[in-house]
Amino acid sequence: MPNTKNELKHLALILDGNRRWAKQNGLPVIEGHRKGAEVFKDIALQIFDKGVKVVSAYVFSTENWQRAKEEVSFLMNLVIKATEKYLDDFKKKNIKVIVVGSRDNIPDNVSLAINKVETATKSNNGGTLALCFNYGCKEEILHAAQQLIQNEDRSINVNETVFERYLYSAELPPIDL
Repeated sequence: MPNTKNELKHLALILDGNRRWAKQNGLPVIEGHRKGAEVFKDIALQIFDKGVKVVSAYVFSTENWQRAKEEVSFLMNLVIKATEKYLDDFKKKNIKVIVVGSRDNIPDNVSLAINKVETATKSNNGGTLALCFNYGCKEEILHAAQQLIQNEDRSINVNETVFERYLYSAELPPIDL
């Protein structure tokens, strides 16, 4: 673990507990997700203010598609609303927003919202917010292996460096914490 804040370049957050928080507070599950999005935005901006350059957040895993249809639908709409609502905050802070994960099976309106926020912030260089959305590590490894097979000469010596080029997170530094 890094000893100083200058060494901490990449912080990863697993967004978990929104449903539990809602139940403990006598609220519908969707209210937990809504509140979680607000809290996450505030925390991410504070982390960037402390000098961290990259924040990754695991916001929707491939396993989350198994949740109740109503909850998944709400989460998809929350992505659209959050990108619209918080886009100006990230632009003002010069934060680049990228989405790491599979673009397969994402509803068109969600894909459009993702593309909009990525395009609007692509030139920002004050930090990078990597939203791991429709992300699963097994899926990422499978995708990377398929891309490697398609794009590399069969005689290449496949090592960690070569394989990492095909990961969704290839442009990001290793996670420090």
